[in-house]
Amino acid sequence: MADVFKKIRGIVGAAFQFSKGTGPQIKDSSSILELRNAADNAYVLGRSGVIPASGETVNDIVPLLDLKGRIADIEFSFDGASAPAPGANTGKFGFCHTTGGSHTAGQVVYDDGAALILIPFSVVKHLTTRTAITGTISLNADGVYCYQGGTWTLKGDGAPTSTGLVKSIRIDYAYTDGTKTSTTTIPNGATVLRIRNVVTTLFNGTAPTLSVIVDGSSDETLMVAGDSNLKAVAEYHNEDAHDISASTTGVLSLTVTPDSSTTGAGYVMVEYVAPSA
Repeated sequence: MADVFKKIRGIVGAAFQFSKGTGPQIKDSSSILELRNAADNAYVLGRSGVIPASGETVNDIVPLLDLKGRIADIEFSFDGASAPAPGANTGKFGFCHTTGGSHTAGQVVYDDGAALILIPFSVVKHLTTRTAITGTISLNADGVYCYQGGTWTLKGDGAPTSTGLVKSIRIDYAYTDGTKTSTTTIPNGATVLRIRNVVTTLFNGTAPTLSVIVDGSSDETLMVAGDSNLKAVAEYHNEDAHDISASTTGVLSLTVTPDSSTTGAGYVMVEYVAPSA
């Protein structure tokens, strides 16, 4: 049967039904549009396109993706210049932390397996993060953020960083380790408050040593070899404050020189803070 197109303004009845009386109906119920089944005794599912990235209005119909994107749970992040291929994170929301390519820093996308669908800011007003995000825009792990005034603002603890809170780094070592470094960087502007070397198993060599630095472009020395006696189970403290600058910011690094030791273990604990003004 050939398709027939006519100029139709409307129908006399209150319902329009598809598939020769066996399909769903579009029904006028006291000026409310309803989607009903063939028997008119239940509603049927209706679907529409997701809200567009521009040109949206307050009257747009909201599909499931837009409801889920209202508070997007971010499971991956990327630099726009090297965005992941669609299908690499199917069913997950992602965050562009650095502008590049067709993506702008701050945008939230959804990977449906075929495309990275941009979720407009009129939809995604809040987000949560599963892991820390680092880039032009950096977000804390397990943070709750609100999009306000064109900026993602951390909610809950009231500040985007742990300014004023003392943090610590611990590195465990043994006589076989040589040099070990932390995964955490002590940032520019921080102050190292104290350094503690705890020897838990004595070294049995002639003159074993341990030194600790902040490994920046210019090293900041926190402990020198003579500050500890690795041949005794004990704690060794250095309470001197060390201000970290742009040139000394870096990871914590310790170096063990066992000097023929066949036993020996311990850990270094460093406490630091980014002071509040």
